Amino acid sequence: MEEKLLSFPSNSRKYLAIGYFLRIIPIGNIVGSALIPIGWFKIKNWGKNTPYDLAFIGSIITLIILIYSSFIGGANLLPGTQSVPQIQITGQETVSELKEKIIPYLQQLVDLMRNPSSYIPPLIMGLGIMLESFGVRRLSRDTSNVVSKYLFILMILLAFLTMLSSPATLYSAQNLEKLIPQVESAETLDDITSILSIGLLSALIPVLIVSGLTFIIGLITYIMLGYKIWKIEEHVKRIKLLSEVEEEEKPSEELLI
Repeated sequence: MEEKLLSFPSNSRKYLAIGYFLRIIPIGNIVGSALIPIGWFKIKNWGKNTPYDLAFIGSIITLIILIYSSFIGGANLLPGTQSVPQIQITGQETVSELKEKIIPYLQQLVDLMRNPSSYIPPLIMGLGIMLESFGVRRLSRDTSNVVSKYLFILMILLAFLTMLSSPATLYSAQNLEKLIPQVESAETLDDITSILSIGLLSALIPVLIVSGLTFIIGLITYIMLGYKIWKIEEHVKRIKLLSEVEEEEKPSEELLI
């Protein structure tokens, strides 16, 4: 195993480590996700086994979904890709005028969250991350646990949370829809304010919780994964040094014999 690791492609380490670090940052996640498939492709050619093939496929899936969600998709929960309708309230509106603004806004938000472009991408991206996790698990084995085994568990957890954002989005949409008749039946501005201040937050709690957990777990996972992959080179250098020392000791042992 250690002899095989001596031929580990160093540039793949750089692509993966930098890619996972950048995937954390909303403005850099597409660039980072574009580097990751390059790294897995090089490792795939080095390792020549199914887990690395799956990781390469998963990284491509993740990249495609991030691009789609950033430029085409709807109100999904992928970090940095939220896109929701806007509403302008001056504070001078009458009850009827406020209803005319808020009700269409709520309905538009519900429709957007129920659009397949909002809840399908997280499911596919979660699958992509899960496929990447198999490569991480194999990399842990091939590097003698330099890439720690717990990172596989974190990747699986991140994949699950990413997928969970889809039902959370649909559930929040259902809760938002229930606010519409309440706003319609409101008689005063205070009634509308009360409905929105309490009801809106309550309706979005599933989305906020899942989105928050996804961000936190993703932050921890990608920082640790990038760091551990970056450390592979030190492990390879250590193996090379030990090999050189052993080679130097062999002639001395032969002379003693």
